[in-house]
Amino acid sequence: MTALRNVLIHDYEGVDLQKVWQVVEKELPPLKVAIERILPPLDQLEREIAGE
Repeated sequence: MTALRNVLIHDYEGVDLQKVWQVVEKELPPLKVAIERILPPLDQLEREIAGE
């Protein structure tokens, strides 16, 4: 994904939309799952730090 970001930022005229869509379909679902696993513990930690 980092390489894709660099292309999007620096070579936007050369962006292959089909490749971008492939990344969206392949890489984002696992990333979403990982983020959803991380968020509840972070919310709990934030509450503990705040003294709730």
